[in-house]
Amino acid sequence: MNCDIIVDGVLVKVRDYLWIVKGCYHPRNHVIALPRYGLDNTKIKEFGESYRIAREYGFILFDENLDTSIPAIPLNLVEYCLNPFNNDPRHLGVLGEKAWRLKQLIAEYGGIDLEYIGVTGSLLAKKILPGLEVGDIDIIVRGREESIKAYRALKKLRANGIVSSINSPVYRELEIQDPRTRLELMRKRVLEGLFDKTPYSIRLIPCLKQTEKTSRIKRLGWWTGTIEVVEPIQSYIMPYQYKIRVIGGNSNQEPRVLISYRMRFSELPRGLILWVKGILEYHVDEGVLKLCPDHPGSKARIQETTT
Repeated sequence: MNCDIIVDGVLVKVRDYLWIVKGCYHPRNHVIALPRYGLDNTKIKEFGESYRIAREYGFILFDENLDTSIPAIPLNLVEYCLNPFNNDPRHLGVLGEKAWRLKQLIAEYGGIDLEYIGVTGSLLAKKILPGLEVGDIDIIVRGREESIKAYRALKKLRANGIVSSINSPVYRELEIQDPRTRLELMRKRVLEGLFDKTPYSIRLIPCLKQTEKTSRIKRLGWWTGTIEVVEPIQSYIMPYQYKIRVIGGNSNQEPRVLISYRMRFSELPRGLILWVKGILEYHVDEGVLKLCPDHPGSKARIQETTT
């Protein structure tokens, strides 16, 4: 097994699936990943189904730092890795050409070396699954400084009309957010949009490579209530975080920050009011109570906006 980089967007082959790596933190001798593509060219989109498959394989590990069970594969079971940062998809037809052009534009407009920008998702899986259906472009940028530059590049590309916003439903995946909320938030962000009429999604991660270090969390159970987004802390680099004001909730414990690793919670505007069902997390090292709407059973919907 030769994996120089094990970060978000890398695909690892384990048994009957290609698993997509999640995040920068991975417990010692393990990789946090979810099954995404079956070797029969099927796609697993819903988190619940991915988690079920991981559990069937016995790849569920309780992590003391995160205070929860996570899908984690022993590294010695990984057969090989597909690295998005050395993926040239131009031989995969029109969509592959578009993905390469978008990668080049982000590099050019942002002043970023190409080695920090990767093409992932189906255009990476297609390296070994030629029959896989591809409908969109998934790009990953690693490194905090590189991510800041990439976001500025995307803003320029949007301002110049090279990429555009999504104004109609294009995704079937509607976990957590209802269709109206998903579309309303999607059309306002530049991390998701259209390039040459093709949907794209761009994840910006702060790390250059994997780490075994992470902040400690204590999970305090479910919280349901209405919040207002007051100020972004980190709205476009994963994990996405916002200072929030609790308008009303089911507990006297009030979270001060909304945190998510899912793009549908990126670039939330100030003044946004959401009804949220999520897990309360006490981040020990920061001494801050945060609300995370990422877990199976989480829900979020727009209540009203003040803008």
